[in-house]
Amino acid sequence: MFNRNHTYNHAERRELPVRLVCDDGAEQLVSIVTGTHHSVAAVLNGADMFVEIETADGVSRFVSKSSIRSAEPVIIARTDQLKRRLSPSGGTDPYSMLGINKSADLEEIQKAYRQKAAEYHPDRYASMDLPKEVHAYVDAMARRINMAWQEISKASEAA
Repeated sequence: MFNRNHTYNHAERRELPVRLVCDDGAEQLVSIVTGTHHSVAAVLNGADMFVEIETADGVSRFVSKSSIRSAEPVIIARTDQLKRRLSPSGGTDPYSMLGINKSADLEEIQKAYRQKAAEYHPDRYASMDLPKEVHAYVDAMARRINMAWQEISKASEAA
């Protein structure tokens, strides 16, 4: 089943951040603990019946692979990417911030805003053990998305 006696030394221990959904429907942001040469797919498709996960508060436990309904890798940007995205020249066009064309109707704009706001909401990442740069990036993106929505909605009210 699983080897409780196996410990990873610091060089080979790797934590892969994922969004897990189990049979009970609960969604969790956790890290899958593995050696350095494994991807999420390799761990979940491996012969072991259990997978070791670690919560944001550092609690480790084993979960039966058969109880996992889905596992979505969470991609964390590198620090240099975050700094580049947070620069003032990162673009201030409200339509591009929401990922829509300037010709979009109000319904499409609202849908794009809600989707982006949910994607970058700081509470979504608050319980994850992420570098402070990631939290700063998420906060900045949330502010930019809200400012883009305010600017577009003011312009549409004035029209």
